Amino acid sequence: VTDIRTAIARVETAGWAVKGSPQPIPAGPRCGTMVAYISGPDGITIELMQPPVEHSRVV
Repeated sequence: VTDIRTAIARVETAGWAVKGSPQPIPAGPRCGTMVAYISGPDGITIELMQPPVEHSRVV
C-alpha cells in the first residue's frame, strides 16, 4: 500500500480489526518497510506492507 495508516483507517470502517500498530521491518532486504496485520469479520488475516519512502539526493 502507499499509505499504511490510511489503508488501516479505511478497512476499520469496513469492519476489519487491526492486530497491533504498524511496525517497521528493522533489517534485511525489506528494511524500513512498514507492516501491519488486519483481520476481517470472517477471521481471515491479511498483511499490509508499505515500502520505505525513498529520499532523493541533491547532487
